[in-house]
This record gives sequence, structure tokens and C-alpha cells, in this order.
Amino acid sequence: MSYFLSFAFPLRAAAVSVGLLALAACNSRTAEAPPAEQQAGQVIAKVGGEDVTIHELQNEYRHAGITPDKVNETVTRAILAELVRRKGLAQRAKAAGLDREPTVLLDVLRSREQVLATALLQRDIQAKVSSIGKAEIDRYINANPDRFSKRVRFDVDQLSIAGGNLRQTFLDSVKDAASIDAIEEKATEQNVPYSRGAGSLFSGDLPPQLLERLRARKDSDIFFIRAGNSGTFFKVRAEAPEPLEGDEAQRRAQVLMRNETAQTELTKKGSDTDVTYLGDYAKLMENASAAPPAGSAASTPAGGEAAPTTPAPAKQ
Repeated sequence: MSYFLSFAFPLRAAAVSVGLLALAACNSRTAEAPPAEQQAGQVIAKVGGEDVTIHELQNEYRHAGITPDKVNETVTRAILAELVRRKGLAQRAKAAGLDREPTVLLDVLRSREQVLATALLQRDIQAKVSSIGKAEIDRYINANPDRFSKRVRFDVDQLSIAGGNLRQTFLDSVKDAASIDAIEEKATEQNVPYSRGAGSLFSGDLPPQLLERLRARKDSDIFFIRAGNSGTFFKVRAEAPEPLEGDEAQRRAQVLMRNETAQTELTKKGSDTDVTYLGDYAKLMENASAAPPAGSAASTPAGGEAAPTTPAPAKQ
């Protein structure tokens, strides 16, 4: 019997990544008024009378992930050209009065808040991460065998559908599919764009619930992973142990510990904030705190038998 199991993945710590992406947009505005007293050579260009400083250029390097040893004439030309282009466009937008548009003002405010929030998190995270020693890393590795010493690689046959094309009618039509081939046939019949190929999943990257299902799977089981508006169907072809050890394990553990620290700080600081909801939103948010997670439901396998409760895709 073929089981169609669904798993929804929450995109956690999005505020941190979005804040980092918004940093460049905000800096382009806050740097519009450099100090009146500037050191000789600090100004490297002028755009419509507006100064472009060496500090702005260095900040662009930082956002592009370009370390000092990677800076050369080619890189500088490209980065500086993009910087002055952005400033020129911003000047034209101001001349057109777009900086007074309500939605633009709200976007600028949002970007500023994201930059400040990210700066706070980065400061506190760095302080905590810098104090992590080898003993703590070793304890983390020993406490997470599925990510390290007992890591397993699952080789899969997969079919992916990008956001916007994953319609509920299609999901309903493949609910009882017995193979990836059958799902592909349905996608072709319904003109649903897809991509198919081989892939690999590692036990250390999977939620515990999904990992448990993979270990208890039958050869006929088909799984479905949903992230936002995109989804992937897959069937396990083989599995093999692939432990992560030595220096590679140490580096991976540091990354994971940093990410978990970021999520903890994000949650902690969010819960520490003094918030008062007003009007209808007070009741709305009160109900939200008592409601089950969005998108959670029981999956039903082919044949109508009850399946264990797992997160299922939310209807669109």
C-alpha cells in the first residue's frame, strides 16, 4: 500500500535574513548626509553634487561579501558603478516626489527597523557565539548523532513544483499516486510545470518527524515536502551511512550552534517586547496564541486508512 505523507516546513529566523538583505537599501539612504568635516581623500565621487565616500564603498564590499584580499580594480569598478547608479536613481525618485509617497515612506521605515533589529541580534549573537569553546562544540556533536556520527544519506527520486504552480486541485489528484512516474503523468496532463531528477537528503538536515517516517518507510511510500508555495514529491531509492567527523563536523557544529543561538535570541527578544493590541486585533491575536499551527492536519494514505498525524499542505 502506498502512503502519501505530507510535511510542512516553517521558514524560521526569516526576520534575521530579511533584515540582512534590507541592510543595503537602508544604508543607501542613511549615508546621504556625510559629516561636514571630511578627511582629504574620503570623497571618491560625486553624483549630482552628492558625495560618495570611501566608507560607503567599503560598506558595499561588506554587503557583497568581498574581503579585503579579494578587492581589485575589476571588483572596485563594478561595485562603485552600482553604488553611483543606485544613488542616481534615488535622486531621480526624490525629484519625482516619490520619497513622499505613503507606501515608500512605510518601506523606508520598515527597512530602518529591520536594520536596527538585525544590528541588535548580530551584536548579542556574536557575544554568545564568541564564547563557545571546543568542549561545548564536542558536547553538541555528541548530543546530535543524527547530524554527525550516525548521519545517513537518503538518495531520492524527486519531482519539484515551483511556487505559484502548486495548486490544491493538483495535490488532490495525486493523493493516491503510487509512484513518482504517476505524479509526473498528472503534472503533464494538467499542464503543471515541474522539474524531476535525483537528489539526496541527509538525516541531520531533516525535522525529527520526517526522519522518523523515513526510517519506518515502506518501499512504496511517497513523501511530500512543502516550503511556502513550493513543494517536492520524493521516493527513497537507497540509504547509506555518511558520518560527519573531524574538522568538518566541528565547522558544521559551529554553524548550527550559531543558527540556533540566532533563533533563540530572536524568540527571546520578541517575547520580551511590551506589546498591547487594540480593538479587533486584540481578540485576533489572543485567538492566534491558542490556535494550532497553521497548516497542521492529518494525512490520509491511499486506501482510506487513517495515517499518523503529520503537517499537511494548507489549502490555497
